Amino acid sequence: MNHPPVERTRGSTHSRPNRAGQSYRIGYIYPQSGPAGIYGPSCQSCGQLAVDRLNATDGIRSRPVELVPIDGGLTPPQVAHHVDTLITQGSIDAITGWHISAVRAEVARTTASRIPYVYAALHEGGTLNPHVVYAGESPAMQIGPALHWLHTEMGLQRWAIVGNDYIWPRNTAQYVRQYTRTNNLTITGEKYVPLGTDNYDTVVHELTTNPPDGIIMLLVGQDAVSFSRAFTNAGLTTDIARFSPIIEENVLLAADSNSNHNLYASAGYFDTLLTSQALDFATTYQNTYGDRSPRLNSIGESCYEAIMLLAALQTPPNDPPHDRVFESPRGQTTLTGNQINQDIYIAQANGLEFDVLDRINHPNLT
Repeated sequence: MNHPPVERTRGSTHSRPNRAGQSYRIGYIYPQSGPAGIYGPSCQSCGQLAVDRLNATDGIRSRPVELVPIDGGLTPPQVAHHVDTLITQGSIDAITGWHISAVRAEVARTTASRIPYVYAALHEGGTLNPHVVYAGESPAMQIGPALHWLHTEMGLQRWAIVGNDYIWPRNTAQYVRQYTRTNNLTITGEKYVPLGTDNYDTVVHELTTNPPDGIIMLLVGQDAVSFSRAFTNAGLTTDIARFSPIIEENVLLAADSNSNHNLYASAGYFDTLLTSQALDFATTYQNTYGDRSPRLNSIGESCYEAIMLLAALQTPPNDPPHDRVFESPRGQTTLTGNQINQDIYIAQANGLEFDVLDRINHPNLT
């Protein structure tokens, strides 16, 4: 296996001042506006927690670490332009954070062969960009095993897809279609809406004409909240299940408990996960930020994971090339090539939190 080129910065047509001896500055892209802005506060707090942990020891390459916030809620070209300016000015040494795939695609073109880029978010799989290290969940880890579990344990066979209209939902749906064809499942229909859609009455009405067993929700942030409210107002929560790989605790809080009935999610981390690593992380978070802190969730925690992974990859392993294993709040994770593999859990919403039901993916089993 060849290790990802995260520890090297090669030359480019854009000159970049040398930052050796200064603080190690990470361009930290996370949503501060737009539909995904609901995730922002937890991304901010978890990112700072990672920086505090690194700076309590040697930082990165014996340099203190700083975050340079970049609003991932802006348009992809705007984010990429901001990143390009920071790189050219010599203001940042690396990029990480949680942001949608459309932003990632633009940023990756900007960072390629210039600075390391560790992408925190879940992604659509397929052909991976060799200039990006993917710290988040792929559909093969997260969605296929969840659909299998929901079929075998809950009898859910007929699915409809409702998603936002951009790279991640569209390409994830390709995986879902392929998975269902080979696993005795059915897709009854698909509907895609622009990011920022707040009225889902028409979408919900269309679902009632050919009701599936469940809805695969590929909706981001506030869009998921708006859909769940419309779905609940139509009285569908009892008869039709919902499953999402991206719904987390902030969305549960925003949607209210009545809208969270018969709702399932899969992720590498939940606030209620009772592993020793997750409990240690939650304790540190609570001791650092107190009771008024943003709710812990998979998206914020993924930012912590990505920053710690970025730091670990600055020092190549002493052993011959092989899969690298890391301990994290998610447990033991394995980096193969430029993709992290990790434990994945399925959970059911219970009011404003999740009950973790089962582990559905393990790095040693895939």
